[in-house]
Amino acid sequence: MTVTLNRIESIPIQDSICDAHDLKDILRPVLDTVAVLDPDQFHAHTLAGQAAVALADAARAATAALGAEPGTALGTALPGVVVVRDLTLAASRLDIAATRCGATADPLVVGPLTRSLTLAVRTLLLSLPVSV
Repeated sequence: MTVTLNRIESIPIQDSICDAHDLKDILRPVLDTVAVLDPDQFHAHTLAGQAAVALADAARAATAALGAEPGTALGTALPGVVVVRDLTLAASRLDIAATRCGATADPLVVGPLTRSLTLAVRTLLLSLPVSV
């Protein structure tokens, strides 16, 4: 009997990189898009609203991973104006935390957060109506 082992190469993680700037870059275009749309489209019972709530939650998680105060999640049955305001507040807290983080972000924590943010952004953009 022969056993074949595949060798797995590991990539060293650089501790000097603050991946929170990537998170900010993901959120910036979303906030620009949300700002010009009708807030009623983001009611928490809609798909766009659920994606915006998920984005705010991911931004709060990233803020906490950077060692800053993330704020409080507001709930699930919210009107669109509150969902948009919550997303904006969570993004601004992340922006402040990323500015102050220097090189303290843990890539093992921020990496999965980047992926969850990207997924929530895609869900949000796919749920928005197409303008003609």
